[in-house]
Amino acid sequence: MRLAKTKDPSPEDFERVEKDVQKAFSEIEDRDYLEGQSAEQVFRDMSELWQDTCQITFEIDESVSQLLRERTGLARCVVEVCREAITNATKQDQPENIAVTLLRQEDLIRVEVENDGLGLTESRAGYGTELIDQLTHQSSLQTVGDKVVFRALIAVLD
Repeated sequence: MRLAKTKDPSPEDFERVEKDVQKAFSEIEDRDYLEGQSAEQVFRDMSELWQDTCQITFEIDESVSQLLRERTGLARCVVEVCREAITNATKQDQPENIAVTLLRQEDLIRVEVENDGLGLTESRAGYGTELIDQLTHQSSLQTVGDKVVFRALIAVLD
C-alpha cells in the first residue's frame, strides 16, 4: 500500500489511505463476485469465461484456500485482483496461456499471474491499476524472459 512507500506517514496520509481502502471495499461489495460461491468456484468460472481466448490455470496453496473460505472480505479482494490481472492480460497481451498462483507468505497472500502473450508495450495505468493499488500491499508488472508477470501481495489482516 501507499503507506509502505511513505518514509514518515502523517495522520492525513493514514486518513487518505483508510478512505481509499473503504472506497475499494465498497466498490467490491457493490459487486458480489462470490454470490454464495467459493472463491475457487469463481476462479473456475473465470477459466470458463476465457476458454475460447486462452487457457487459464490456477494453483492455490491449501493455506490460502482455507483463508479464502473463512474470510469473505479477503476472498473478494483476492478475486478482484486476480480478475483484473487476468482481464488485463487477455485483452492487452493476447496470451495462449495464463497461470495464476496463490501462495501464503507469512501475513500476506502472494498473487502471481504469468502469461505467454505479447509482452509489455505501454503504460497500463487506469481504473484497475488504482483499485489494485488500494487492495494490495505492493504490486508489479514486468517481463521475465518470454513471460509477462504480474505480482501482488495482499495483506491478511486480523
